Amino acid sequence: MIFTNMYVSPKKIKRGSRVAVVAPASLIHQDQLREGIDIIKEAGLVPILGPCVSNLKSFNAHSAPLEDRVNELNWAFKSPEISAVICALGGMGSAAVLPYLDYETIRKSRKPFLGRSDISALNAGILKHAGLITFNCQTPSIKLDGGESFRVNQSESFVKTLEL
Repeated sequence: MIFTNMYVSPKKIKRGSRVAVVAPASLIHQDQLREGIDIIKEAGLVPILGPCVSNLKSFNAHSAPLEDRVNELNWAFKSPEISAVICALGGMGSAAVLPYLDYETIRKSRKPFLGRSDISALNAGILKHAGLITFNCQTPSIKLDGGESFRVNQSESFVKTLEL
């Protein structure tokens, strides 16, 4: 279903909110994700790892088979306990989930959806099919090999986005 009327803005995230960390694209490296999870906690949010993040396995360079990645996203938007959906990492494979998302639920949820890189396919698809405005921003998978100033810059960028 394509919504041709007004776009809808996402709800504001409040401190103490539970946010789903999902992996609709590439495999996540645990050491990179750990830092981002700490930043989510520092922002006053409670990260809930989706099944594709928790399994830490690779499926042809993706975080999980297509059906699992679709189910994870639909769960995150449908669950009343979740206030926002944050993609752990971009990479590749996001466009494959687009035909299977529940866009009506996504629109009604008005949950902020955050991600970048390959996730831009989801940002565009969600905007087109659900009318929900999304955010192209830093993901929780932060590469630590750029030095402390790099970590600080990425952390500040991510926290500012969460201060919607």
